[in-house]
Amino acid sequence: MKLKNKIISAVAIAITALGSMPIINDNAVSAVNISERLYDGSSKLYYHKFDDNDDGIYEYISIGYEHAGLQDEYDGLTNYDGLKNVVIPSELDGLPVKKIGTTAFDKCPTLETVVIPESVTYIGGLAFEYCPSLKSVTIENTRCEIYPRSETISNGYVKNGKDTADYYNGVIKGHKGSSAQTYAEMWGYKFENIEGSNTESAIRGDADQNGVLDIRDAVFIARKLSQKRSAALPETADFNGDSKINVRDAADIAKFLSVNKYK
Repeated sequence: MKLKNKIISAVAIAITALGSMPIINDNAVSAVNISERLYDGSSKLYYHKFDDNDDGIYEYISIGYEHAGLQDEYDGLTNYDGLKNVVIPSELDGLPVKKIGTTAFDKCPTLETVVIPESVTYIGGLAFEYCPSLKSVTIENTRCEIYPRSETISNGYVKNGKDTADYYNGVIKGHKGSSAQTYAEMWGYKFENIEGSNTESAIRGDADQNGVLDIRDAVFIARKLSQKRSAALPETADFNGDSKINVRDAADIAKFLSVNKYK
């Protein structure tokens, strides 16, 4: 029990150390009143061209961007038309797609999978808030800034008295060590490495999937268990091989490291 308490205490320190991710100031973006439609087959997506330098030259495109100057003509995606599987293009009209705007896919009832290309450098707040059918979000840019709130990617929320807690039962896919992994771990969401590593080739006990077995893996397991989010733990977290992931795995990792002097 002492070991368990020490590990859970370390979890609190680890959560504090995560800090907050950088946020792009939406108000600094100069919007132009161009609204067009992009079709993914049967579904409609809005996008806007932006001129940050205010020189009459469009520099990039944002999918479904909500901005003070555009709210009268655009307020999120209001016509989903059964939107289900979306692959965001990296380029439209010869311009890079750089942003997924605030509330872009907010409360889309049918959306299941999204693939976001490397060109996208920012995912705005509430971009995929409360999408009940959402199962998978793939983020290819390793340094993509993701608005640091649990509801940015979420299926819904549950009420606990006056408080609410957001949840996401799907998976966030990205590169190892990416901002996608940081975001997933920050909120206890399941993360998968898109490089294609599997349990057989992965290091047993490497719960945080950073390619190294160390005490942080024990902390990671204890944190997810204390949050009652064991579903977010990968198969590699089963350190003792009993086909269960529980506090014994965290304790066995700590014991193994103390004997073998892993760092």
